[in-house]
Amino acid sequence: GAPSRACRARRRAGSSPNKPNGQPTSCAAEEKLSAHLPPQLETSADAQLDTTQHNAPSRIQPRAPPVDATPIFRFGNPPANMQQEQLPAKTAEEVAAEAPAWRAAEELKEKGNQQYALKHWQRALEHYQRALGVLSTHPLRHTIGAPAAAVRTKAASYHSNCAAAHTQLGSLAEALKACSDALSADPKLAKALLRAAHVHLMLGQTELARKHYQDAASHGAPTDSAQGLRMCSAADAEVGRLLSELTACRRAGVQTGAASSQQKLLSRAEGCVKKAPHNA
Repeated sequence: GAPSRACRARRRAGSSPNKPNGQPTSCAAEEKLSAHLPPQLETSADAQLDTTQHNAPSRIQPRAPPVDATPIFRFGNPPANMQQEQLPAKTAEEVAAEAPAWRAAEELKEKGNQQYALKHWQRALEHYQRALGVLSTHPLRHTIGAPAAAVRTKAASYHSNCAAAHTQLGSLAEALKACSDALSADPKLAKALLRAAHVHLMLGQTELARKHYQDAASHGAPTDSAQGLRMCSAADAEVGRLLSELTACRRAGVQTGAASSQQKLLSRAEGCVKKAPHNA
């Protein structure tokens, strides 16, 4: 085999190793001996002896440690080709819901819904109003952007719930005010449009009711709007019939019960409103 590093070093230095009894040993004998050594032992010996020749090329290259192919980003954003591995972005409502005010308001609203289901209208109204008060402290309420719009839409839904409770209590003026507040916060909230339309219908204001029903149909409530428009047509027909009856009775000079008939019409319309799906 090839001469070992130690042997080559001694040849250049002009010396030879000694036997244990003091007799010199030839490099050829050492080479013969090194040929029977395992490679790792020979390498270890060469590494211990070859301390002076730093510039000599190494016969055995060290093996590089395994490299983990998974990229690690400690600072900044990952490159563009890694964007598909990121989690999906949060929705505007999810961002708004991170605030404690949102969660506290939702808890109050749920308590109000429970009272509403038990037909405790006044207690339900109080919970809805408290929910509005808590939500008004939301840090995004008066800012711009999608999360702020989500907060205003949530406030509009609470106002709409207040309108429903006022309607059940017979406070129609307060119900209209609550509907107006809801539509100021979110003009496209279909539930608020429907409730405003029903209150106008209960007050005999069929033209205003019809307008709100049409707006609600264009904002995602076509079924309830169609039902409300049919109620408007029925109310107009009933009013027309009552007016004809009243006119005929006046001509005949007979006192009639037209006033009571009008009251029956309003009572029937109110009953239809309270049975509507969005008031349940």
